Amino acid sequence: MDFFLCFLPYVVTAALLFWLGSHVSSREARLQESSKGVFLPWYSWEIIASILIIVLFSALRYYTGNDYRMYLTNFQQVQSHDTVLRENLESGFVLISRLIAYTGCHYSVYFGFWGALQAFCLYYGLRRHKFLYPWIGLMLFLGPFCINWISFIRQWAIAFAFILIIPYVAKKKFLPCLLFTLVAMTIHHSAWVLLLMYFIAQLVNADKDRKYYLSIFAVCYLLGVYPVWLKVLSSSDWVLTFIGYEKYQYLLEPLFNHPFVFKGYGPLRLIYLFQSLLFIWYYPEMRGYFKHDKLFPTIFVFAFIGVCYQHLFINTVYAFIRPADYLFIFVIIMLAYVFVYLIKQGKLAFAIVSCGIVCSFLLLASIKDVYFMHKPVAEYNVLYHFWLFK
Repeated sequence: MDFFLCFLPYVVTAALLFWLGSHVSSREARLQESSKGVFLPWYSWEIIASILIIVLFSALRYYTGNDYRMYLTNFQQVQSHDTVLRENLESGFVLISRLIAYTGCHYSVYFGFWGALQAFCLYYGLRRHKFLYPWIGLMLFLGPFCINWISFIRQWAIAFAFILIIPYVAKKKFLPCLLFTLVAMTIHHSAWVLLLMYFIAQLVNADKDRKYYLSIFAVCYLLGVYPVWLKVLSSSDWVLTFIGYEKYQYLLEPLFNHPFVFKGYGPLRLIYLFQSLLFIWYYPEMRGYFKHDKLFPTIFVFAFIGVCYQHLFINTVYAFIRPADYLFIFVIIMLAYVFVYLIKQGKLAFAIVSCGIVCSFLLLASIKDVYFMHKPVAEYNVLYHFWLFK
């Protein structure tokens, strides 16, 4: 029963976001039938309600997410002693933490703020793509990246905000991307990789056939199965320092002392593989269907880079995979495109089954943790805990 109650908030939130997304999408579709080119405003009641639901989810949680304890401790330390937890925390993040802490408010307001920022960027950034809302809501709370986005708050706040910059990337406007990256680096130093992504996006062709993308993905996958090539980094501490992850250096010693850190082929890893192949496989067909969508090719490029990078480093420690967290939101968006496309093509059953497989990830991960590791439910940060009942 405790497990059920701790998992239920994910299901309820996902279901509400799916319903609200479907409702606003249907309303806009009916509006465009009579008035082409007219969009519902981003502040439609369904969108405001969706943002508020995400805010509540973020504000009421307690020790949910891997980094929750660090953020909570830092906020409380700023509030009580006017000192930050680590000296190397970025200036923008520290400023936001201080401004909220100085109000004397409860820490739930602090976490609610980050949830509000993430939700606003997501829904506003996709305000012309409301047909994606239902599926994104489902996968965000039940899919493979749920724990990532509620754990790595700073990185995912930047990732959601990066959605707002995609039109500039698509139009090859460098200056707005540069300014965004400089601001983002005050929240998390590793945000500089987004500028690198801008240049990669200009180089990666989004008009190739299926074999081209599958071949690249296959190479990354095979290299990631046995990543002995990473041994060349064993004397390159500067790499982690440069990308802002020097504090994880101690985690890499086992990797450098041995060929790799092998992860087994269980259901969770197969879901990662399935979702990657799903949107790569259908992209060439969807490109024609969404030919008037100017953002679609750029979103695919970022999602493709994200899954290739993830599988290239999947048999290493997570410190190496962390930069890809900036791109995982685009994997979610691409999968939403896939489900919309499949339904429009009359493949409703396959769309439901595929979505079910992707959205089974969090449940399977929770069951794996709780029923195979045999610890009390309260000790698992993958499950949802309310601070009201701590």
